[in-house]
Amino acid sequence: MIELAAPPAIIKPANGLWKPAAPAILRGKDLIFPRTNAMLMVNQLIGFGVAAVPNIAILESFATTGSTGTTTRTFTSVTVSAARTHLLIGVASRGDGVISQITSMTANGISCTQIGEQAAASGIQSVELWAVADGSGGTSLSIVAVFDNNPVRAIGMAGVSLTGLQSLTPTSTGADTTDPLATTVNVDIGGVAFYIASAYDNAGAPPFTPSGVSEIADSAMAGAFGTYNGYSAGASVFATAQSGLSIGADPVGTIGEPTFFGASFR
Repeated sequence: MIELAAPPAIIKPANGLWKPAAPAILRGKDLIFPRTNAMLMVNQLIGFGVAAVPNIAILESFATTGSTGTTTRTFTSVTVSAARTHLLIGVASRGDGVISQITSMTANGISCTQIGEQAAASGIQSVELWAVADGSGGTSLSIVAVFDNNPVRAIGMAGVSLTGLQSLTPTSTGADTTDPLATTVNVDIGGVAFYIASAYDNAGAPPFTPSGVSEIADSAMAGAFGTYNGYSAGASVFATAQSGLSIGADPVGTIGEPTFFGASFR
């Protein structure tokens, strides 16, 4: 850029930045300033700190109750897209008289991050949400969940593979332990919301009625107590911002030990 003296319509204040001497509509050719101030002037015109809108896409969902082990549960041959960059993984479980909690999780050997956990009021049944940045490729996934010392008597897992997730830090989270199960989350433009829920019914594993997001799993759990324990999971991407979005999974029947955890991401 050629440095020119300020024209009559422009003055140079003490801070060294050129600005109009009087209100006026300026065209690009009117913005004449020294090149030393060029970047600062552009910054003032367009602003800094505006976060990019996420471009999240759910590539596919997956769900299984098939696992091996007792306190270490391994879910093998989970089919996912090789184009994935992230995984959200929900696990519902029931312990043997007391709660069983996951102490660590890996997906194809990559360490996952726990987003949150919610135990039922009884303290026997619980749901957990884990997430991982996984660009390892391949279409077959092995998920290993290491529980504490209490054996798992019922279990179910569901999740989604995604692209475009900007952070594993949730935008918001929410939980519930009362029937009907629901919470509220805020979702940014282009963000994703996910939930995992479980409940018990003496008449058999209850089905769920989802709300707020699309259901990706609704099944009885597997294991010695699986016949009476059901779980549900759901996820959706939102093109517009959602403030106080209600997401839920209402278990049908005479319910015991309901528990729910939900979160949103950008």
